[in-house]
Amino acid sequence: MNNNDDYDTGYKKPPKHTRFRKGQSGNPKGRPRKIKDPARLLEIELDKMISVRDGGKEVRISKRAAFMTALVNDGITGKNQSRQLLLALLNVSNPPQPYEFSDEDAAELENRALEFINSKKQEDDDDEEN
Repeated sequence: MNNNDDYDTGYKKPPKHTRFRKGQSGNPKGRPRKIKDPARLLEIELDKMISVRDGGKEVRISKRAAFMTALVNDGITGKNQSRQLLLALLNVSNPPQPYEFSDEDAAELENRALEFINSKKQEDDDDEEN
């Protein structure tokens, strides 16, 4: 019993100082909202961990890693659809980077162009002499 108040604490009677405070919800974090976005649902599912056997050992990996491992293994064993999907994924994930043209490249290109022009002039001069 509490001597300060006429309030008894006990079963289903929490102390007043531990009750909900004014302006504070009973469940501040609340229940998470239902996810409706299919891409986000797929992400959540692929990030879940599963146990697989790898070389006689049980290993915990994400479903994403297991999927990629199975895809690569199927592609290696000769499943054509797996090969095509794997190649498409590689093209999407590693697009070719554009070449950066530097000043050194420009100078080299100019030198080679001059060499080519001079060699053509030399050939023309040799043809005129004959």
